[in-house]
Amino acid sequence: MKIKYLFNILLSFLLLYSCGKQVEGTRAKNGAQRNRSESRTPVDLDQFILKQKLVCEDVLFCPDNVAKIIVAQGTNIHTCTGTLVGKRKLITSASCLPSSLRIPNLDCRKNIFAIFPEDAYGGEFKTGCQRVMYVDNNSIQEAPLWKSGIAILELDRDVPRKISGITSQGAQDNEKLETWKVKYDSDFVSVLTRDECQFIHNTYLNPFSQGVYSPMMVATSCDYDELGMGAPIMKGNNIVAIYSQEMSHRTYSYLQNGKLVSGDIDRYYHMTNTSCSPGVRQLITFKKHNPNCSLWTTIQELDQRRSNLFKGKAVHLSSMEKLKKELGNNNKYFAWNFDFAPDETLLKYDVRMVRPSCIYRSNDWIGEYRRWRSIRTYAWVSIPVPHYQFSIKLDSFLRPISILDNIGTKYFQVEFNPFNAYVNKDTFVTIKSNLFGKLDVLNFNHITGDCL
Repeated sequence: MKIKYLFNILLSFLLLYSCGKQVEGTRAKNGAQRNRSESRTPVDLDQFILKQKLVCEDVLFCPDNVAKIIVAQGTNIHTCTGTLVGKRKLITSASCLPSSLRIPNLDCRKNIFAIFPEDAYGGEFKTGCQRVMYVDNNSIQEAPLWKSGIAILELDRDVPRKISGITSQGAQDNEKLETWKVKYDSDFVSVLTRDECQFIHNTYLNPFSQGVYSPMMVATSCDYDELGMGAPIMKGNNIVAIYSQEMSHRTYSYLQNGKLVSGDIDRYYHMTNTSCSPGVRQLITFKKHNPNCSLWTTIQELDQRRSNLFKGKAVHLSSMEKLKKELGNNNKYFAWNFDFAPDETLLKYDVRMVRPSCIYRSNDWIGEYRRWRSIRTYAWVSIPVPHYQFSIKLDSFLRPISILDNIGTKYFQVEFNPFNAYVNKDTFVTIKSNLFGKLDVLNFNHITGDCL
């Protein structure tokens, strides 16, 4: 009995452990990567820093001024990326610092350390942080509402490495730029690697990002892990943007659960446009400060702009015009015309028969309505067409695209006067159909002519 009892306890433990690992793995796939840089602060922090290394993936092609930043606070320690922008000035993401360190002029000598890589011409260089010169303490969770998301640290001594400049404007739409990032290899060793980011404007993630002077921008394809937070995006030796934060788990889940994206959801990153950042402007005076860098935005406007991406006809116009021509080729009784009508929310558009152009070849069909020498004065016909509906989803860049669905056959009941159509070349037409669950009735007078 005792052995059986112990066996049951062991089995329960294994099941719980297995479930825990499965849940953890599931979370890691959903959005941002799990932070492998998080660990407990070692007993001897000095020895821990001494063991830290940053190695170049390619020693012949590696910037010597991109650093691995170690941040120790309380019992936790984590790692991110920074870039030298002055002899003692290091720029990174504000998200690299815990809230307790996001205080301007804070003494950071016991909390923040920088390790610069070995390169083909010399050994590594380690130094500490003197103070937090500047930091964006964004209280709003939604990164598109930020004006900036960076921190600038003053180091405790000059660093004998090259200094990066700052570009005077951000990235163009669809522009691909180089990024350098710290990646995890082991608890003590990280690797400085090169990758490429593609910038995308006018996205669901940040509909305010519309040009090179938008303060916060969006990029994809960068493949950052948590150590890449603060990585520079470069043009030559000049910084265009700083990786500030990945799209949140909440937004990933909303897009996925709502099936709002056509295809797979990629990973997307919020980037601070360094030319717009107030902190950067303390370092460099640009010849001209663009007012778009400082536009005021609200959470209500963000929600409205995101909602509006799924509404309206503009994204469908090209496809709609092609279908109108296709549907108008099947003429009998009248030369049919079609359009697409919205539902009450403007989220969907349904095919709709509208005013006919003219009476179509009445000699071909008038026999259906003759009775001896007379012609009927009332008739109705059922016209079947493919039941096309348009809606909007997001593409892999989180921009709106037109989605066309054929959900079966739609029937239009058409009423008219065959006698007047044939003899007088002038008749009324009434068109009835089901439009989003409601009876739709359109009345037209004086449909004339006999188009051949």
